[in-house]
Amino acid sequence: MRTLLILVSSSFLLSACGSVGYEAGPVTESVQAVSTQKKSGSSEQEQAQAKQREKRPTLSEEVFSLVEKHRHQSEYAFRLLLDESTPYELNGKQSGDDWELHDKRKKLEIKKKGDQIELASNGKKETLAPEQFGLISPDDHLELLTSAMGNVIQLPQKKWGGELFSSVRVDLDPKTVENKLMERLGSGFQDPAAAKRASELTEVVYELWYDRKTGALIQLRIQIGEQSEDMVYLFPQE
Repeated sequence: MRTLLILVSSSFLLSACGSVGYEAGPVTESVQAVSTQKKSGSSEQEQAQAKQREKRPTLSEEVFSLVEKHRHQSEYAFRLLLDESTPYELNGKQSGDDWELHDKRKKLEIKKKGDQIELASNGKKETLAPEQFGLISPDDHLELLTSAMGNVIQLPQKKWGGELFSSVRVDLDPKTVENKLMERLGSGFQDPAAAKRASELTEVVYELWYDRKTGALIQLRIQIGEQSEDMVYLFPQE
């Protein structure tokens, strides 16, 4: 539009110059130079915009990046809600590969340190191996999510604590889930047929709520199986 206006103005100036007897040559050259500069500037702007589009990450890359950023924190707190309809809440802390969980009254305490998990419930203590406990910490699920990430679908924004956050649904690749079950859950799933049946019967869908501006993960919501057993991890922001 700006180039069009310049061309219209040049026609007006040319006719005005002709009517008073001025030579048109220098004016034409000046207008052509301005038009060329405008075109050059427009081309450079288009190239810059194209480069920005090339640099812009895909949705899968964006999700992978924010998950990895969250996982590589040295330590972070979280809350775990089991069954939102009648929520049972646990408070926890992830420290590298280790983690701990407890209820509000600390009648139930679970701690993972190294290759052992200590379970204390109503005064009774028990030591378990990680494969006996399955996936319980947020890092367990985030590691599975990044290694088995399939389709990533943008969802409508979600409201939490009076703020709006971006949200996505992540479907897991069934074959990778099968392999992870065999790897993580030990001898009971070393039979490939048993692991495959388990992965077919248990569909796992992840939903992430996050702040696109800061890259902070706000919630990790997990839907497990046809009965929609839900787990929700909440990550408080400082």
